Amino acid sequence: METLHITGYLSDSHPCNPHQKFIFVKNVKAASSTVGSVCLRYGLTHHLTPVFAENPEAGHLRIINSRVITYNSTCSGANIGYDYIVSHIPSYDYHVLNDFIPDAKFFTTVRSPYSQFESAFYFYNWEAKFKLSDTKNPFHMFVENISEYSKIQLSNNRISNNQLKNGQMYMFGFASSYTENQNLIDEKIRELDKEFDLVMIAEYMDESLVLLKKMMCWEFDDIIYYSNKVMSRETRSQMTENVKTQIADWNSADLKLYEHFNRTLWLRIKQYEGDFDNDLQTFRIKQEYISKKCDKPTDRPTDRFCRFLKLDCPALKRRAFHKMFKFCSEPKNL
Repeated sequence: METLHITGYLSDSHPCNPHQKFIFVKNVKAASSTVGSVCLRYGLTHHLTPVFAENPEAGHLRIINSRVITYNSTCSGANIGYDYIVSHIPSYDYHVLNDFIPDAKFFTTVRSPYSQFESAFYFYNWEAKFKLSDTKNPFHMFVENISEYSKIQLSNNRISNNQLKNGQMYMFGFASSYTENQNLIDEKIRELDKEFDLVMIAEYMDESLVLLKKMMCWEFDDIIYYSNKVMSRETRSQMTENVKTQIADWNSADLKLYEHFNRTLWLRIKQYEGDFDNDLQTFRIKQEYISKKCDKPTDRPTDRFCRFLKLDCPALKRRAFHKMFKFCSEPKNL
């Protein structure tokens, strides 16, 4: 299996043992593909056993009647010892997941509801579905008339429909019917704060990954990502203050969620054990070094490493699936 370690370049040693049980709850349009790729590469290089949804291609892990519904492989019925989850989990339930993979570290991402909402709008092709493609600014037109557009049933896709309002809270198991109740919103955010060991902020990906590395006792090599995968900080168009105000009002639960965990991110950085600025600089130097190395086609041995680094989430998930299928199909020495 490929490894991301380049001997002699900014390697780091550990006084602790790497944590190899984890659950990454993917959010929608919040840099979760970037972090998901990091996690899947880690799982592959360290020979960990992933959990797959009943339909691996769909990628959404379901929880029904307090039971995690997994892919029915030839390993079914055997205790194969799952190590990690990288998935959207719309029916997120901390207690069920914690029982499913005991001692796992929980982490996720959130993103500013202004850019996340716009990104979801174009990702789900709402401009076409709402017949706004020919307008000067489809997203602004949508936001300015959002109460009317929200009444239109888009599809049978539950996740897509629930992204229309406070979609990030929905991905953490918060019913859309509760998003007008401020007490319930506050209570849910307090619960999430206790349940997640780390909530990463999409706009501060490098800082978040350094915190992830520290929490998991991983190496810098383990958190390297291919830079082109990270979203641009610029939106498709300049948002007016009026549009921002309407988004803040419409997605008030998501805004509360983001503001809370943005504060906790910087609090964790302030309380970081060690020299955070130095670790961040070290990571960025290595990230830049590897990005330049992989952006230039060469015949050097690192080509294999670069190809592995450039694999996106779906490709890495397929590779992990095939590896697990091979493991399940092989005869075991009992």
